[in-house]
Amino acid sequence: MQGDLLEIQEKLGKTIVFVSHDLDEAIKIGSRIAIVRDGRLVQTGTAQEILAHPADDYVSAFVQGADRTRVLTAEQVMQPLRIAANPKDSPRTMLRKMERSGFGGLLVVDNSRHLLGYVELADVSAQRDRDTVDRQSFRGRPSAGADAKLADLIQKVGSEGSPLAIVDARQRVIGVVDKSTLLASLALGDGAAAPTPAPPDNAPAEAVVEEIAR
Repeated sequence: MQGDLLEIQEKLGKTIVFVSHDLDEAIKIGSRIAIVRDGRLVQTGTAQEILAHPADDYVSAFVQGADRTRVLTAEQVMQPLRIAANPKDSPRTMLRKMERSGFGGLLVVDNSRHLLGYVELADVSAQRDRDTVDRQSFRGRPSAGADAKLADLIQKVGSEGSPLAIVDARQRVIGVVDKSTLLASLALGDGAAAPTPAPPDNAPAEAVVEEIAR
């Protein structure tokens, strides 16, 4: 019936008001959702807006059991890309950038912010006295669009590794998602006070997926 309703709405092009007590049903059917409590309108917005920014404790509790992985997008959960390596950087420059970022590696982007790969601390340190870092040190990294759903990001990180570059419609890197980012997003949905520590980067893919699923 949900599928039939969506098909009818697409054919008619009319606004339909559908009342439901099932949040997952509302998320699937509604382009916008209104949450009502005791006859009072508490919050309206898209499913993404409501899950990411509940208006009060009532809404927060109401949406706690929703499947966030099918609603939240990469753009909503990613860490904005603030520090990245340029292929023309010297090894010492890359090391300083890593120190500022707090991570043991950096995404490498060109002047147009297109992804060239990922460089790790050990590889840069081994070339400290060179003018530039050998491009063969740039490891391939998966990417995903800004509108990719959290479920797709979890699957991609589990099978292809972390970090995951998030790109816009012009394939420019705008953010990054790693295991800690995914776990924090899921933890917020469970009402957890803090994200679970991410599994080590060399963990097998099966273990990564299992850990994220928890």
